[in-house]
Amino acid sequence: MKKILPLFLGVILLFIASSLFLINNKTSKAQYSQTTRDHYSTTPSPENKNFNTYKNDKYNFSINYPLKSLDPGGSVISCGGFIKDNDATMFPPDETVVLDNIATVRILSWDKSINQYIKSQSAEDLYNLEKIMNSGADEAIAVNGLKSAWAGPGYSPMGYVLDLYKKDGKLFLVMAHQNFLNAGCINPEDISGNFQGVDKTWRIEDHFRFY
Repeated sequence: MKKILPLFLGVILLFIASSLFLINNKTSKAQYSQTTRDHYSTTPSPENKNFNTYKNDKYNFSINYPLKSLDPGGSVISCGGFIKDNDATMFPPDETVVLDNIATVRILSWDKSINQYIKSQSAEDLYNLEKIMNSGADEAIAVNGLKSAWAGPGYSPMGYVLDLYKKDGKLFLVMAHQNFLNAGCINPEDISGNFQGVDKTWRIEDHFRFY
């Protein structure tokens, strides 16, 4: 009996030690898994839900354009359905990018300044001009309307130019449309009234960037 009792007590102690080891080991694994998950989990970058982005890898520029605007018939539609990329038929031999009816970007070779281009178009001192900052261009200027009413024949020189960007020996003229070119979105700046889903605060100079 005396021999059995120590053996019995030894079995009990061994059982208790094994149970404590298993409990401790299980807790450690749980804590390690939690730590590992927290360490390697990543939060997705927030997507820009207010705009779609057009990218031109040939000339390294992008335009964040509105998700929605009006079509020429006055209905709210999704934008970006009518994009022409580096087309040379509108102003040959210059290439153009047509972004719905929001804007056309005419791309021409030009190794002088923007002011020299404006002079070459006989448009010096006609317009209110403002520098565009942080576009990534070598120079960038917004055309903010005529200083006074145009008294000459026909349309004023550069009458449809909204912005001018110069980058790497190229001049990028962002132009408004005289007539609708397709069934795509109209520039929100040109819309009267408010429509659900149409951001009328959108301005192309805020969203035209070189990369």
